[in-house]
Amino acid sequence: QEGVFRHYKTVAEAVDIPIVLYNVPGRTALNILPSTVARLSEIKNIVAIKEATGDMKQATEIIRLCGDNITLLSGDDFTTFTMMALGGKGAISVSANVMPKANSQMCEFLLQGKYDEARKLHFLLDPLNVSMFIETNPIPVK
Repeated sequence: QEGVFRHYKTVAEAVDIPIVLYNVPGRTALNILPSTVARLSEIKNIVAIKEATGDMKQATEIIRLCGDNITLLSGDDFTTFTMMALGGKGAISVSANVMPKANSQMCEFLLQGKYDEARKLHFLLDPLNVSMFIETNPIPVK
């Protein structure tokens, strides 16, 4: 965790642009723990995290520890509804490349607290989300 912290801190100090943390253990073989995210969220230009662990307990802990210091983004299409219901602000989505309007509208509904409308779109998108992961991303979307 200390190595991840130092890596992102070094990058953040070297550039003057917003940085999104990338927490996708399935691709990186490392989970950035909520306590590390909290430390990183204190750095001015670290503004968001793409959280793709699928662990809602971890997402809850990130929100609890970081508050408004960082924007939580779902990095897994299957968790967007739940993560945004917990307080996430959006998604970095694969299926949005295929059905952008439905994904965008679902996120808008969630941000507005219109959970029934968002839930309908979540279930509409579910078969597509399943199909997007029958092979390694990005193969199915192409």
